[in-house]
Amino acid sequence: RWQRREGPPRGGRGTETSTMATKAARNQTTSVIDRFAEELKYLTTNDSERIELLTTVARENEKLASSIVAIIEKHISACRADCKLWGLYLLDSVTKSRNPNNVYKTHVARNLFEVFLSCYTSIDAAQRAKMDKLLLVWQKYGRVDRN
Repeated sequence: RWQRREGPPRGGRGTETSTMATKAARNQTTSVIDRFAEELKYLTTNDSERIELLTTVARENEKLASSIVAIIEKHISACRADCKLWGLYLLDSVTKSRNPNNVYKTHVARNLFEVFLSCYTSIDAAQRAKMDKLLLVWQKYGRVDRN
């Protein structure tokens, strides 16, 4: 399970300490991305707890939104056909927010048409019906452009 970790120690004024802090921050970023990708591999069913966990991690790391969305898109592309819908549900979850400045909406919107269409053409009719419902929800609540 995901565990919260404290950030890198704060450095002093020296260049060496500043460089160490930068490296530590970069390592922490890589660690978040790697752990997110690893946890995402286990999203093989409609597991609301796992989706909520991944959504929480994504929201706590908005500065990594571009990378996190790219990881989700890559997962959707690479996973079995019967798992693709759960990745779309995760994209839906990270875009849900009462905050009008939700950074995930912008990142998800960039490739959503291609990701959605790729999924739609590779899954069975029962999952397509669920995707149709998801698309209606996205349109209703303004998560995607109606076109």
